[in-house]
This record gives sequence, structure tokens and C-alpha cells, in this order.
Amino acid sequence: KSEDIEWAVRVYSHEPVWGFVNERFYIYRVGREGSITTKQDIKNIDDVYNTIISSIPIAQACNGQTKQALLGFVMYNVAILSAHIFDRNLTRKQKTEYNCKLASICKEYLQEYSLGGKMKKSTAVYSVGGYKMMYLVLGLYLKYRGR
Repeated sequence: KSEDIEWAVRVYSHEPVWGFVNERFYIYRVGREGSITTKQDIKNIDDVYNTIISSIPIAQACNGQTKQALLGFVMYNVAILSAHIFDRNLTRKQKTEYNCKLASICKEYLQEYSLGGKMKKSTAVYSVGGYKMMYLVLGLYLKYRGR
């Protein structure tokens, strides 16, 4: 249920001391059965949304760069979720309900807590056309990328 979102917010909110490795690496399992990227059911969307909602107060309780980074991470996941909602076989009512909830989160946090190139582009689209425009652009990108 996208527990990596909650795990990351909880761990980083304690401001651990980190070391760095001068290598790029990332392990991503493509096509894992039941993941948000492969499963198209409302329960999966709801789980991710609830994880985002429970992560916001934890991130808000932090200070300075930690707060900035964690809320930026949460907003990145809001953008990803909105793209997945666009691309899923949900009813119009379900999409409308989630988009209202995500639009509310974006209104409060998006412009202040957007980090990184992808989020700066998403925020630029949001600044021009609001949540609905961002939702459409991200959803179409997700749907047609690599085709």
C-alpha cells in the first residue's frame, strides 16, 4: 500500500545522520503484481491516499530543511497519485472525489513544497491552469509515455 511513503517520512522525520555514496543506484521492480503501478482498483488508490494524509502531519511537525524535504516528497507522491487516478478505470464519481481531495492538498502545499525538476514542472502547470490542468497533463504523460 505504498508503505515506502510512510516509512520514509517516519524515518527522516527523526533527522538521522547520513553518509553518502558517490554512486548512482536504485532498485525498482517493474511490474510487481499488486503494486500501484499495475493494480487498478479503488482500494489501492485509497491506501496511497490515506498514507499521504497520515504522512502530512508528521512532515509538518519537522523544522527547516527536513520539513521542506518531507513535504516535497509527499507532494511528489500526490502528483504521482493524481496521474494514476487519471489513468485508472475508476468511475467519474470516484475520480471527482479523489481529485477534490488532492486539489485541496495541492492548494495548501504544492507551490511551497515542490522540489526537483519534475515537481517544478508540475508546479508550473499548476500555476497556469490549477489542479485540473496538472492532473490532465500528468495523466496524459503517464498514459502515453514510451509509446
